[in-house]
Amino acid sequence: MKSISRSLRIGCFATGLQAKQVSLSFIDAVGPSLSSARAYRLSFLKGAPKRFVQEVGPIVSEAVVSTQRILPLETQVQLRMTPDTREAVSTYMHGTAGYTPDSKHVYLGVDIRVKDWRDSLTSSVAHELNHTVRHHRMGTHRGQLNMLDTLAFEGLAQCFEKEVCGKLPPYSSPLSAQQIRKVWDVIKDELDSLDEALYRRVFFARKTRGCLLGLDTDFLIGL
Repeated sequence: MKSISRSLRIGCFATGLQAKQVSLSFIDAVGPSLSSARAYRLSFLKGAPKRFVQEVGPIVSEAVVSTQRILPLETQVQLRMTPDTREAVSTYMHGTAGYTPDSKHVYLGVDIRVKDWRDSLTSSVAHELNHTVRHHRMGTHRGQLNMLDTLAFEGLAQCFEKEVCGKLPPYSSPLSAQQIRKVWDVIKDELDSLDEALYRRVFFARKTRGCLLGLDTDFLIGL
């Protein structure tokens, strides 16, 4: 671990369940496979358990390599990792939740107690890195994407997860025709909306609390 810490203020990055701001401090991780990889930098929440760092680091590194075989990164990305044991992360998200605000930053919360967290993390890394490339090419950040943009943005990222991993992630499942109609009825008149509350409701609300869509958006691309 390199003794460099960064303080920053970000939105609640893991699941979008809260809109409040949080302050976090991260420490860079440096190793043979990381310091030579100019395309990204990996850091962990200051004070994260040693076991967390040791288990999560290699999974992230391998996922970045797998992702770049298909889609090379176009700017250096800061991958920032933190333990996250919230119920929504450990159950609905199968141990991993991510947020990508722009082309240079990815925040990932991980619960290593969950049985299939490794598969979820590998998929999430691919998903979030896909976002960074699209943000870079489009010259955008999260706050500039309306609902229509976001449908494509999230759907294409999920399709990319399947391309990298060979299967859909543990937290994803096909939507039924009835579910698609239900979602479409809600969003069809909101495609230009930049409303963050609507975004969270559609993409991040827990299924047990009225989730419209979850992250199963790849099946909505054809709409």
